[in-house]
Amino acid sequence: MNQAILRVWTMLIAATGQAEPMAPWEGVQKAFRNALPREAGELSPFQMALRFVAGMIAVVLVFYLVARYSQRGRTDTRHPAPGRFFSSVLSELGIGSLDRLLLSRIAHHSELAQPTVILFSTELLRRYSEEWIDSLSIAPLKVFVRGRIKAIEAQAFSTSQTPSAGA
Repeated sequence: MNQAILRVWTMLIAATGQAEPMAPWEGVQKAFRNALPREAGELSPFQMALRFVAGMIAVVLVFYLVARYSQRGRTDTRHPAPGRFFSSVLSELGIGSLDRLLLSRIAHHSELAQPTVILFSTELLRRYSEEWIDSLSIAPLKVFVRGRIKAIEAQAFSTSQTPSAGA
């Protein structure tokens, strides 16, 4: 019986072309090494992964560019810095620097996203300025600020004054 096993073993070694018997883990290693030769034009796993990642980056880049391009039209219609726009409108109306500072404090206290809304009507200006004046604790300062607000109303909402179109 030992001779029969030895003959079968010899025939197996001769058929595989190996002089030494193969260890049990070598078959598993070959399966994971992708030991079979690739066909012509077939990509390696690394090349496939690289193309997949490059494709994903391209898709994300396209979405980014489309979003950026679609937002471009909207950013032209709104002012990027509401505080600067408010200040430029006040200077366009001819309001002095101290009164601009006073109105910017009122606008800051009102917490509006676009403080220029205060200048749409005298009612809005009075409402937001009274809210800020009520938060002041010094009585003579309240009286002074109310007087300045009335002067600003007269200057900003006069019908004879029109802002210059060139600036």
